[in-house]
Amino acid sequence: MDDLHFTLSPTQYKYVTSNAHIVQLVGPMGEGKTFASVAGLIAHARRCGRNIRAALVRDTFQNIKTSTVPDIREYLGNWVQFSDGYKKMIIHSSPSVECDLFGIDDEASISKLQGPQYACIWLEEPAPIYEKANAGLPREVFNMALARASRQRGTIMRVQISHNPADEEHWVSLLAEEPEEYMTVQDDDGAWVTIQKKTYWIPRGENKHLSAITRAANMAAFKDDPAKWERYVEGHAASVHLGKKVTPGYSQAIHFAPDVLPVYKGEGIQMWDSYQHPACVLAQYNPLGQLVFHDVCVGEQTAAKELIEEKVDPLLQTPKWKDKITSWRIIGDLTMKTPDQSTVNMSTARTVADHYDSSFEGGPAHWHT
Repeated sequence: MDDLHFTLSPTQYKYVTSNAHIVQLVGPMGEGKTFASVAGLIAHARRCGRNIRAALVRDTFQNIKTSTVPDIREYLGNWVQFSDGYKKMIIHSSPSVECDLFGIDDEASISKLQGPQYACIWLEEPAPIYEKANAGLPREVFNMALARASRQRGTIMRVQISHNPADEEHWVSLLAEEPEEYMTVQDDDGAWVTIQKKTYWIPRGENKHLSAITRAANMAAFKDDPAKWERYVEGHAASVHLGKKVTPGYSQAIHFAPDVLPVYKGEGIQMWDSYQHPACVLAQYNPLGQLVFHDVCVGEQTAAKELIEEKVDPLLQTPKWKDKITSWRIIGDLTMKTPDQSTVNMSTARTVADHYDSSFEGGPAHWHT
């Protein structure tokens, strides 16, 4: 066979050669994340100085067979051999890499990681392109990978994660924001051990081998979806909102103030939702006639009365609000007027209105626009 050579971009090279225990490669579509991760397996075997066992994990085994396996064949040619219905892979490098390939469709499948002793575990595309309950990899898979990627004797631990940018609230986005000293613990001999983490972001356009038509096709695919454009074209994490937008005209550049806006002396507005997850939005019209939403208080498994006591009233005693509001206009879900089960003389609406010496306005029962 011909010699095996990898030509890496600057970011790919940093990712492949990193000595961190957790390495994360994030970038737009087509920037060579899978390519770099294959090189990362081979480089890690050389780093360990011996043949290693590894695991490649995706959300489904079908995605491995139809997407990842063809890519690896293209990259490695005769250097790679698959067996057992593509559940096993051997890279005939020196040292070699023996790799288990499997999909995890639900959290119960995490037990597949518990048996073998691995030196490296590769999590491929843990964030889904379309958000749904059974897509991507749950955080528990990453946690188990941490526990299993240091079990092969005489090797160095490596968990490598390659993916497109995710929703800002997805665990891979949160992981990217974790400190590089991921965790430090003291072993039984009193020595301190630190798990190191590095995240590498491939800038758009770094892969010089991606054709112009492929880049143009990526852009055309997501031209009408700002969040996916941000993730798959620009290569940044973005907020993902499921379903039809309630306020499609909202723009952060226009409607969000970068600085804290003042509360003026005069009337304030409270907008309420209730039941076991109550919420209170605090707003006010400023002297220019603009409706300014200042703060939001939210409760979990509680009620409006507790939300007032624990969050709303303490907030109103801060310098921003204290002694500024002379009267409240209180608006809320119409169902808040439903009498309490214990007495028809009390309701959530009355509890809120009486507390702030005001009256309650029920919101519309039906939306016509």
